[in-house]
Amino acid sequence: MMVKDAKRFRGTDGWGWARWRDVDLKPYGKDAAFVKECTGCHLPVRGDDYVYTLPISSASVQGREVLDNAASRLPQGLQVNPLDWTPVTVYSDPQKHTISVLFDNSKEIGTETVAADGSEMALVTWTERDDQHWFGARIADAVVSVEIVRPSASNETEYRMFGGEGVARVDANATKAARVGLIASLHPAQIPWGDSLGPAMRSK
Repeated sequence: MMVKDAKRFRGTDGWGWARWRDVDLKPYGKDAAFVKECTGCHLPVRGDDYVYTLPISSASVQGREVLDNAASRLPQGLQVNPLDWTPVTVYSDPQKHTISVLFDNSKEIGTETVAADGSEMALVTWTERDDQHWFGARIADAVVSVEIVRPSASNETEYRMFGGEGVARVDANATKAARVGLIASLHPAQIPWGDSLGPAMRSK
């Protein structure tokens, strides 16, 4: 994990590092050598702020490709930008070669379910493309679909679907129940925190 904070991590070019290993997520790294190991591995992309994978952004940057602009081009008719919301979980479909991220606009996300009355969730799905910075890695490319769900305790769940050619609004009544059920069943990804942080992050 990389955490960007110019004030907390001034001594390591603004980056804090953490790593866990094995299925039981054992904290890795016990001294300052851990930070050198991380920064040494990322040194080839120092010109890209030590980041290998292109971040999704609509910002315009001169020069070589350092941002994933294609993935940020969401449909005009959304009237909201889910990319500004909190990412909840991510999954990929190796058969369709797509990657999907679930976003939530509520301030607090429960550990049991992401559905919360009054909040909105958006499942954004992209095609994948090769990451030019990391051999074998795949990153988001063009938007395939955006599904927006507004849960309600009164069972009047609102569902909007954007997809197809031009990623326009489509009539999805036939699949609404199944898609809402899928989105509501997705659980937040859990990230080890607290004492599991690398020494550079714990010390700050």
